[in-house]
Amino acid sequence: MKVIFDTNILIPAAFRGGKLKIAIAYVLASSSFEWIASSEIIKEYKEVLNLPKLQLFHEEDDSKKLEQQKLEQLEMGVNPSPN
Repeated sequence: MKVIFDTNILIPAAFRGGKLKIAIAYVLASSSFEWIASSEIIKEYKEVLNLPKLQLFHEEDDSKKLEQQKLEQLEMGVNPSPN
């Protein structure tokens, strides 16, 4: 089954954890699901993660490299869907 996670699901799960994070981890670990995303959705993931209120990519943020690695790992787990 192909699955698409919109940012309003994925981002809160990544930062708050809980049941959403468990559900997403299950989908990623299961061979029954394929996480797909268009280039537009991946662009939206990046834009939302770059919002000032999340403070992920500010120069003064000591965890900038770690958060960039998380984003890269996120992208590696997504199979691009044809537009």
